[in-house]
Amino acid sequence: MDYEGSKGQSRRRKSSNDKRTSLGLCLGASTISIVQLEQDRNPDTNPATPDNNNLRIVKHSFYPHEGNPKKTLLRLINGLNLKELDRIVATGRRFRSFVNLTSIPEPEAVEY
Repeated sequence: MDYEGSKGQSRRRKSSNDKRTSLGLCLGASTISIVQLEQDRNPDTNPATPDNNNLRIVKHSFYPHEGNPKKTLLRLINGLNLKELDRIVATGRRFRSFVNLTSIPEPEAVEY
């Protein structure tokens, strides 16, 4: 899926062992937000600092689900190449408990 922030760039993630790619989903009351993050696996190449933990936003977007989050989430997941991702995590007050994904509360998600 090509979502906002990608600028049409197509990069292969999983084959590159020097980067970890994560997908974050926020399953909200009216929208589903999605963000793809990238982090260096080798901290010696790009060491983390208090202001920078080596995370970079690669792509991001949000989609109104118009009362049907399941349909919207399935459409988004089907448009992704899951083999490119190392991790997927979901957040959201209510809907995150309805998916079989690692989930974290919103305050924890925004700490990073």
